[in-house]
Amino acid sequence: MLEQHEVRHAIFYGAKANKAQCLLGAAKASGIGVDVSSIYEMQAALRAGVPAAQLCATGPAKTEDFHRALVHAGALICVDSLEEFDHLKTLVEASSEAIKARVLLRYRPKACGASRFGMGAADLLVCLHLLTGLRAFFDFEGFHFHLGGYGFESRAQAFREVTDFVDVASDDGVGSDHDRYRRRFCPSAMSSHTPTSNFYKTTIRPVTITTSQYPSLITLTAAT
Repeated sequence: MLEQHEVRHAIFYGAKANKAQCLLGAAKASGIGVDVSSIYEMQAALRAGVPAAQLCATGPAKTEDFHRALVHAGALICVDSLEEFDHLKTLVEASSEAIKARVLLRYRPKACGASRFGMGAADLLVCLHLLTGLRAFFDFEGFHFHLGGYGFESRAQAFREVTDFVDVASDDGVGSDHDRYRRRFCPSAMSSHTPTSNFYKTTIRPVTITTSQYPSLITLTAAT
């Protein structure tokens, strides 16, 4: 469906759903990435031949060793909090090598106020503004959010909320190719009368979305 509606996307298999090595091998054979939440899942994915650049690390309690391995491998890191951002900043600044951390900023939608995943609007804006002065240490690749269930309505609302941050990132010139962070989701196109079958056609513009799900611009995660 994503290809049918010309939605730029990437798919990541969630290793936590089933850690069997054969499934990681199948992900590699299919050319998709893997979502890892621990250094052990990362190591298993690498053993299966998944390129490090196609790994995305999620979870609010990443260890120092996990962060270090992710940064040095060039994997994508979903940053859950200001504390995690500060830890990554300390790690890359202290490195004797010229390395960068590839990051997504994880937003906590208003409908998920009690969730332990992601940052509220104030903390996310702090991270965005910090990134403007840390281009030598970070490659900002977009936003991520986690939602329970599979209804498109909650995703549409979360997109509405996140598009303001996309504009801030673009205006601040965050990232190596900041033009691609321009608003690409049209909230005004979605109404209660929009047929579900037309949702992707009328609402999503070319944007990197992942289905596991994790991206380069705005990311969705479906609870399993």
